[in-house]
Amino acid sequence: MTTVALGGYPEAVLGRSSITMSLPVGAVLADAVAAIAAQHSKLGPALLHTDARPRRSTMAMLNGVVADLETPIPAGASVTVLAALPCDG
Repeated sequence: MTTVALGGYPEAVLGRSSITMSLPVGAVLADAVAAIAAQHSKLGPALLHTDARPRRSTMAMLNGVVADLETPIPAGASVTVLAALPCDG
């Protein structure tokens, strides 16, 4: 199991600062993003394009450093998924 910290919109929608999930062996950060997107109907369109590519506003951190979403997640790594969306107010 991997605990993924949440920031920005994912944290606000799910109402919690982290989520624990099972990711496959060899998972990359984009897999964590897709798993977060599947947690709530509002997160899918906010984090991913219709073809499942992450949006530019979707970011991930590995051990506290922003990383490319194709970066593999090593065992025991600290993972954070965050997204900034434009404000309408």
